[in-house]
Order: sequence, then C-alpha cells, then structure tokens
Amino acid sequence: MCLDYVDKEIKKTKGFGWKVFLKKYDDGSLSPLCQAGKFPTNQWLDYDVYLDQAQQGGFHLYRTKRNALACTLVWREIRKCLIAEVARTGSYLGSPAIIARKMKILDE
Repeated sequence: MCLDYVDKEIKKTKGFGWKVFLKKYDDGSLSPLCQAGKFPTNQWLDYDVYLDQAQQGGFHLYRTKRNALACTLVWREIRKCLIAEVARTGSYLGSPAIIARKMKILDE
C-alpha cells in the first residue's frame, strides 16, 4: 500500500492501526505483502532495522479494520498493531491510512 493522498499535516492517531499481511507462518510470524521476509509478533519493530522488508517511509497501516478488510483482494491475515513515530497520514484508495516508523504486531 502506498498513499495516494498525503495529509498536509499529520493527523492524530489512536496509537494503533491495522496491517494486512500475505500469510502467517507456523512459527507465528507474518509475511509482508510486497517484500520477502518475516515480521515477528509481540515485539517492537523499527523501520530502520526492517528497511529491506518494509515499504518506503515506514510501515503502512490502515486506520480501521473495516478499511483493511475492504482493501484486500484475496484473503490475507489482518492484525491490529500498536504504532509509534507516525511519519505520515493520508489515504489509499479512499481509506484513511498511516505510515509509522515503529510498530508492534499484536497476537490474534
């Protein structure tokens, strides 16, 4: 997901968002949609460390689970994530979205 509209000023967030993943591995880690690799759950992930596995600018998340569900073309894993250091807010295909520099993927 890339923002097709970027807010002029970063909007206030609730401290979490919803991230869409390609699949869940047997060890509980999750596969990002557009990159190779695995994201572990229940630990803070820093964009600078996962640079090769994250999208440009940070981790891209939807503001609501409803928006995440609406934007998936095939069934994928959707998880609630705590976020920190919001870099940008905006929208993707009309759905409010967030780009964060840090996230923590919560268990189901």
